[in-house]
Amino acid sequence: MTQFGSTDTSVSPIPDLGDVVHVWMIPLTEDSSADLEALATCLSASERGKLQRLSRPAGRQAFLVSRGALRHILGGYLQQPPKAFDFTYGPQGKPALKLTHPTVQHRHDSPSRSLEFNLSHSGDWVVIALCQGRAIGVDIELVRLLSQLPSLCQRCLTPAETATVQGLEPTQANLRFLQYWTGKEAYLKALGLGLTASMTSVELAIPPGAIAPQPAPITPGPLHDQGWHIYQWQPSPAYIAAIAVQTSDLTTHPQIRLYQTTAKQLIHDDHPQPTRLPVPECPT
Repeated sequence: MTQFGSTDTSVSPIPDLGDVVHVWMIPLTEDSSADLEALATCLSASERGKLQRLSRPAGRQAFLVSRGALRHILGGYLQQPPKAFDFTYGPQGKPALKLTHPTVQHRHDSPSRSLEFNLSHSGDWVVIALCQGRAIGVDIELVRLLSQLPSLCQRCLTPAETATVQGLEPTQANLRFLQYWTGKEAYLKALGLGLTASMTSVELAIPPGAIAPQPAPITPGPLHDQGWHIYQWQPSPAYIAAIAVQTSDLTTHPQIRLYQTTAKQLIHDDHPQPTRLPVPECPT
């Protein structure tokens, strides 16, 4: 299993996030059949229907662990059972909380205090990002050989980005394309557009050199005038991840805290203590 770094202290999530972004990483492949059955019990009828329509075992497990873990994590922040709420979906499928429990409605009825989230999974991991009162998007990608890199560049990158990729040796070119991809997808997901919007409409100014092992800001070209920060990191050599966060103050970066847990821990611990990974505060 890929490890995402050394451990620090164990802390519990808190209902009021303030200006902090929480990022959770959960493995998709280490759950027993009993754990998977327990995760399935908290899904909604529509989620169970989608699960049944998935034919590939790996796809079924990824969906089940992703949605089940999401419900348990959200339940921890909202202090409600994972079945106490449901989701609504934007025009392009972005999920948001549909709160039906009276207590939850009362405590989180202000847009400025709303709990926003997004998730992405690839390979053996799902990443879930949460914040309060601001749009957020996340993407994680398994580093892999892209056999159609020239055509992917044409479809997804701007001319300047394409020139940067084409100027690198093959291994680095492949990695740089995935950097552009994750940053753009996180941003488009935060907007609720997903891949229906053209990636060529977004240009990222990613600095040269090694990718940081912890979330580090990148310069998002014209996005900077729209109140967005994008962070990217390589949690292990096998993965690249990115977060896009809407901000009102372009000069101040929110704090980002990384957590790692498992579906088993979320299911069986009444007050799970996730392992927090050390993350330095972003410069202001």
